Amino acid sequence: MRDKKASILYEHMRGELDNLYRFFLELNLLDKDQSKAIPPETVKTAIGEFLIQCPVYRYYGNHLPLSESEATAVQSLLDKISTSKPKLTTALSLLKEVLLTKPQSGDPAYNDRASRFYQRCMQFTGPLMAKGVEDTLMYTYTRFIGHDEVGDSPEFFGLTVDEFHQKMIDRQVNWPLALNATSTHDTKRGEDVRSRLNVLTDLADEWVEEVRVWQQLNQVGEAPIEMMSTLFIRRWLVLTPCPARTRPLHGKRISLTAWKSIWRKHLERLNAILRTPTLMKPTKMRPKRLPVCYWIRSVRSGSDFSRFIDASLILG
Repeated sequence: MRDKKASILYEHMRGELDNLYRFFLELNLLDKDQSKAIPPETVKTAIGEFLIQCPVYRYYGNHLPLSESEATAVQSLLDKISTSKPKLTTALSLLKEVLLTKPQSGDPAYNDRASRFYQRCMQFTGPLMAKGVEDTLMYTYTRFIGHDEVGDSPEFFGLTVDEFHQKMIDRQVNWPLALNATSTHDTKRGEDVRSRLNVLTDLADEWVEEVRVWQQLNQVGEAPIEMMSTLFIRRWLVLTPCPARTRPLHGKRISLTAWKSIWRKHLERLNAILRTPTLMKPTKMRPKRLPVCYWIRSVRSGSDFSRFIDASLILG
């Protein structure tokens, strides 16, 4: 998760990070000696890690000092970064001073300036989480795609019956009037597809056999084909039947830009795999020959290659 968010920040939001650092300096939150003591890039990197490693979309404090619970969360976040990035310890200490220590002195002018910087940070943590996790990690980490949904987590991989009942008790006690939507504007797969994906978790042995047979038939073994092949076969197994028809895997709507030369061979390989007759040979989980219908969404940019490869395979 951290790597995907870092990639989005430094490859696509670097200008925003530069602006945030300049804003930090313009607010005069550090004295001159502190500003000179640490290289500018180190401070900027520390601010970047604060955005990247924020565990939620954002914190909502709009004045300093922060509430006790939010201050504790920010303190824990900065401590965690300091542990994983010891070279940033000094710069992170400055951020703690700016956001947590100095506001306790009660200087209204300073607290107003520091609050503006804090809230500006929170304006970027949300988009960074959305692009890094929702639109990147959830299309590239395919251990179990049923968990690759907003409101779920790719890191979560099941719980015991007792744990489930305890969560339901906690929900009844703490959130008795809450609603649990099964689909939102962010949902990547419908309820029926996710239900069928959940069934695969009870068919582990059969699933492993299916993947091995399919990969052997199609000689799949090179990245990213290896990872994408398991994504394809899962989609193929669970989606609703429709009349047989095919569409090209890439066409006029697909924008091949900077990554054209890198991915062309993989696109050609995927096309070949999906067209080959062996794709429709019977296996234990797929006992009869079935024609394949598939389509694919257009991409917005090279960073969305994983969206491009997340084809929907439909049985006919």
